[in-house]
Amino acid sequence: MVGFRAYAARRADELGLVGWVRNRQDGRLETLAQGSLPAVLEYIDFLREGPPAALVEEVQVEEEAAEPGLPPFSIAR
Repeated sequence: MVGFRAYAARRADELGLVGWVRNRQDGRLETLAQGSLPAVLEYIDFLREGPPAALVEEVQVEEEAAEPGLPPFSIAR
């Protein structure tokens, strides 16, 4: 999954989303994405495929209240 964060961040930025993506300590990827519903749904579909060399086993989606003032999409640590 090398490069998955950058892959996800690039696509989120292209879709006009704000938020972040990061690696969790258990090796999974976590992301928070906020924007128009069509853009968020497209981002989720994009994550289900992943980069060409990745094996995506599962995508869990949780809906949360919008967070005002999120910066442009970034790779978090």
